[in-house]
Amino acid sequence: MRQFHKFRRLTSSDRHLLLEAAVLLAAIRVALSLISFPSLQSLVVRAASRLRRASTEPLPPHRIAWAVAVAGRHVPGSTCLIRALAAQALLVRRDQDAVFRIGVATGRDRALSAHAWVESSGEIIVGASAEAYTPLFAAGAGSR
Repeated sequence: MRQFHKFRRLTSSDRHLLLEAAVLLAAIRVALSLISFPSLQSLVVRAASRLRRASTEPLPPHRIAWAVAVAGRHVPGSTCLIRALAAQALLVRRDQDAVFRIGVATGRDRALSAHAWVESSGEIIVGASAEAYTPLFAAGAGSR
C-alpha cells in the first residue's frame, strides 16, 4: 500500500514515464524469450523511432534512468540487458542519443561475465558499473 501512495504522489508525467518503463521492460522480457537478441534490439529501436514523441520540454536522461531503475525493481527478470534495451527505447522515443553497449570482463576465477549498458551524450545512463567491461558490441540510435 505504501508503494501505491508513493506512486500517487508523483507528478502525472513521472507516473506516465514509470508506467511506460514498466510495460516496456515486461514486453522486452517476454520478447527476449521468443526472438533472438539481434532481432529484438533492431525491433526495439525501429519501434521507438516510429513512436517518437514531440515533447514540449525535453526529458533529461537521468529521469529515464530513474524510471527504468524503479520499474526494473518491480518487473521480474529485469536484467541489465533488458533494462538497457528499455532505456535505449525510451531515449530514442524522445529523440535523444542512445548507444546500447555489451561488454565482457574476466573475473579472478577466470569466469567470463557480460554486462549491458546505455550511454547518452557520452554518459552512462543505465548500467552504472560498465568501466570494468571491455565493450564488444555497440548499437547507436537517437537524435535525428
